[in-house]
Amino acid sequence: MAHEIAHVRRRHVTEALIREMGIGALIRMFAGNVGGNAEQILALSYTRDNEAQADSDAIVAGSVEATAVNRTISAIIQPDRVLKGSVRKGSMVPVTWTLPENAFAYGKGGASSSRGRGIFFLRRTASGSWSILSATNGDVSWEDTYIPAPQNVPQALRDVAFASLPPKASVLDYVLLEMVIATEAGAPVPYDLVDVFRASRSPVLAAAFRRFLSKQDPWLVSAGLRGSILSGDPSSILAIRQKYAKLSSSGGWIPLLDEIKIYYLNTAPQAIRTLGQIATDNTVGADLRVAVAAALARMHTRLTLPYLAQLLGDQNSTLGAMAMGGLSSFANNVPIGEHEPAPGPWSYRTEATITHSVFDESAVNQRKAYYIGFWKDWWKQNQATLSQ
Repeated sequence: MAHEIAHVRRRHVTEALIREMGIGALIRMFAGNVGGNAEQILALSYTRDNEAQADSDAIVAGSVEATAVNRTISAIIQPDRVLKGSVRKGSMVPVTWTLPENAFAYGKGGASSSRGRGIFFLRRTASGSWSILSATNGDVSWEDTYIPAPQNVPQALRDVAFASLPPKASVLDYVLLEMVIATEAGAPVPYDLVDVFRASRSPVLAAAFRRFLSKQDPWLVSAGLRGSILSGDPSSILAIRQKYAKLSSSGGWIPLLDEIKIYYLNTAPQAIRTLGQIATDNTVGADLRVAVAAALARMHTRLTLPYLAQLLGDQNSTLGAMAMGGLSSFANNVPIGEHEPAPGPWSYRTEATITHSVFDESAVNQRKAYYIGFWKDWWKQNQATLSQ
């Protein structure tokens, strides 16, 4: 498997990570880059030959000086920290890399040089030298082959981050720690740490998200809240409401709303009440109300129904569509995360509830009275039983 992945646009870094993360986590970590190759990757086999090669792989954090002549990059990596492998701290590791034909980068017509810092994924070649394994997929530039890190990181920040390492830290924990430190120091880390946490549940990331909540940078706060939502903490939703003005103007706002819409899955009574109160409060920003309503509709437990029913009369048609989608999912016994009703009898499912099932806002707007009228009547008929 790793051998075949390495030949998908030369994305060799997967070999170094696959044994630490597992294929499911790996695909999530590189979400958006694997793309159409995901199913193929899952179908491939992981050979013992690749395992043997992996024994000499290395992951290092440090500085690099690179010179490009036409399409060939010659670089010297100097590790400050060795996360995996036999490379010595402070040594000089020479690597050569060829710029892909379609990449947009320096060095196409002459010579140029650059310096940087980052996390580098390396592999021994047959001759015993080191080659770099690109950290991103596709026809990338030299700077995309490694995860960038800032030049200067306050020692206090680094000390706090290192304190979050578990007693028996894995290579993945150390790699994620470096990514967290770079993120906190303001470097543009090219991976979504929350998506990595979704797959790995690394204690390093859990601790980082808790720290992010106290930061001044709204982007970091948003990332921390996303991690808190993923952990199922209902207080995170209240915090988002309280910090709406600050968060909604930041670059982390849309991912934060998407986290609520797509991933929030705490069906505890207090969590549902918190969502319901926000969704039905017209003093709350419409975008947050829609995200919260989407979470209620996706869960569509009995406790969500009074709030969804209240949204049927809201002037915001998106909220109304969410409400009808949630009510119809409950009425037709559609399991959470599914699109089709569960088999077997269900006392609330009828031909009429199936006919009036709708999630699409444009469809609702075309026959608004038809759909809203039906679900208002349905709730009136079943409210007493369902509110018990």
